[in-house]
Amino acid sequence: MKTMKSDTTAKQRIVMLVIFVALLAVPILSWSFVRNYVNTENMENRSFAEFPEISLENAWNITAGIDDWFNDRIPYKNQVMNLTSTIKLATGAKSPLVSYYSDTRVIIGKDDWLFYNGTEGESTIPDYIGGNLYTEEELKTLAAGYQKVADQYKEVGTKLILFIPPNKEQVYPELMPDSLGEITEYSRMDQFVDYMKSHVDFPVIYAKDTLRAAREEGYPVYFKYDSHWNYLGAFLGTQLIAEEILGESDTLDEHIIGQCLDFEGNPIKADRDLARMLGLGPKYSESENPAVLDYKTDVYEHMGYWVNEEGATYMIWISLADNDLSVMMYHDSFAYYMDEIMGRDYKNFVMLEALTFMLKTL
Repeated sequence: MKTMKSDTTAKQRIVMLVIFVALLAVPILSWSFVRNYVNTENMENRSFAEFPEISLENAWNITAGIDDWFNDRIPYKNQVMNLTSTIKLATGAKSPLVSYYSDTRVIIGKDDWLFYNGTEGESTIPDYIGGNLYTEEELKTLAAGYQKVADQYKEVGTKLILFIPPNKEQVYPELMPDSLGEITEYSRMDQFVDYMKSHVDFPVIYAKDTLRAAREEGYPVYFKYDSHWNYLGAFLGTQLIAEEILGESDTLDEHIIGQCLDFEGNPIKADRDLARMLGLGPKYSESENPAVLDYKTDVYEHMGYWVNEEGATYMIWISLADNDLSVMMYHDSFAYYMDEIMGRDYKNFVMLEALTFMLKTL
């Protein structure tokens, strides 16, 4: 009797082992047959890990490198991400605070609003709750570095302006998950801006208060499923810069606000970066993209697009603006909706991709 029970237990263990191995093997074995028919796009706003160099010098890093390489290319990764994200959004499931300090790239807020959560020590949460203020020494180093750049530009007759767009959660804090608590009244960026304004001799512009005020007036200034502002938010940013350079600026209520349309008169529907990170780009695309429709429409603008020898992209706008100013912007991805407006504000306008978001007049 005891032997029969032992045999049954052994068979059950073998069956369970076979099922377990099959669950591991089937996705890998089937992947080569289906990979060309399913979505394998990189949706994480970062470059995937490269296969590690096989050499004696790199011996200690090979295992970790292969692990990172495989995790970035694991079979059915996007499909699993899609299913998980759909369940979270459908059930209203929100992540606990601790998860946002790990590898959660997207914060699911109220009414399914999405917010970007930085990784690798740059989590959005410490900045949101005020737990990562700079030390005095760090602030001195930052200010000295920017001042050095400004001084170099000044030597050739150029004025430097530092322009900073706010992160989305700084403008829509009440749409962040309740588990994160209240937003701090004094973030690291607030600290940085205050310090810079009192320790450098060039203008520092932080657009947070302007964007918050517009939002409180009923203007949507950020996309729901994207980490960036929309055309209205970008317009407000350009006007803060115009006020500094030209001494004049426009407000939204001076203009006609309407939807961006394609050449056939249909709303422009596009995937947004945070939805793509969740594997839900096509499902959670947005066609709502309000913009200023009547801004300096009499100013002709021409754009050229090139790639220079270092591989950095840049754009050149030439207009009939009634000034002789040339402006060059070193920018990140927040600048792309600003280009059409600033291309009308100045005689010559150049956009050059850079790691910092700086603007200088030539």
